[in-house]
Amino acid sequence: MMAIYRRFFAGLRVQTIDADTSLHLLNDQERAALRRTRRNAMTLAFLTSLLCNLCLFLPLYFFPQFFPIFTVQLPFINLPFAVEIGPWLWIACWVFIEITLLVLQNIRSVHGVAVATGYLTAANKPERSEEILRIAFAAPAKELANYGIDPFQGSNRFSLFLFNFILQMKGVLLHQIIRLLLLRFMGRYALRAVLDFSGVPIYGTLNALGARAIIRESQVIIMGSQIGRIIAERLPQRALNTEEQRLVYDSLQYIAISKRDFHRNHFLLARMLLGHYAIPIEQAHVLTSDFHERLQLAAPDLRALCSLVLALGFIFDGRISWRERPRIDALNRHNILAENYTELQKITRDFVAGKGVEPLLARYLGDPLPYLRG
Repeated sequence: MMAIYRRFFAGLRVQTIDADTSLHLLNDQERAALRRTRRNAMTLAFLTSLLCNLCLFLPLYFFPQFFPIFTVQLPFINLPFAVEIGPWLWIACWVFIEITLLVLQNIRSVHGVAVATGYLTAANKPERSEEILRIAFAAPAKELANYGIDPFQGSNRFSLFLFNFILQMKGVLLHQIIRLLLLRFMGRYALRAVLDFSGVPIYGTLNALGARAIIRESQVIIMGSQIGRIIAERLPQRALNTEEQRLVYDSLQYIAISKRDFHRNHFLLARMLLGHYAIPIEQAHVLTSDFHERLQLAAPDLRALCSLVLALGFIFDGRISWRERPRIDALNRHNILAENYTELQKITRDFVAGKGVEPLLARYLGDPLPYLRG
């Protein structure tokens, strides 16, 4: 399938828009192109789910003769058992078609975002194709683990698995709730067809929201990577001693634990910092409980650098959850982070909207960006 996806991506046309040279900032035309891409992607995802489900269920109900059900005798207990080979093969076929179409639409949408932001052009499309495809597949940045950073340090792995499993099953659970409500209010008049088709708008809506999430995530990753390149040019040029290297590592691990996720922007941030300061890679870096106190005692420029890493880490995945508020409050109490939870939420919204994070960079790195100096 990857060969098909790559060929489809290669065939997508790069439409020229009035994009500026500041790839981490979006002008009005770029924002309009992104809104158009998002609207089209959500509409297509909903219609794809609707049509595929109709193609799945309608033949099953109107042409049952084409989907025979075989009855076999179970051994030992001698009871008849219905084997619905035909219906299940038909269902598997349309599920595969729907997933394939949704993946192709994701590739098309992410391609549109990359073009709209000026990140992808006809000249650099061959070299950036694999990166764009990776974003379209929503692949987690597991490479972060190569630096010894573990987002799940100190967590209950079973609780995390259960939580993520429930999130993945939300569509099925919502469908079952609606089925129960229909049975409750319609009773024996709730036909099987009504119950089956009740899930069509639910899955269509979830697919539309999924397309929206993919577009948002691609925008976050593309702009985050560009901001990372700007930060790399402004990092303090000095050697770090062992304790200072540890504090930089701790800051990266602190953010990973707060997010409980492998995000590509965090991977890029870690790769940049560890490489820039020649920090030895650890097989497993463990964050200790005295992190706040040690960072308070660090040199002012190193403390400012770590504070920037922490602030960027919170906003670089495009969202700050309520679970992260206690960590932000703790950093505020120790005078490590100047921005509180509400301020970071606003900076995150500005970042996602393509307004950049220059106020944040200016606070911790000082020298404004060249384009702001004129």
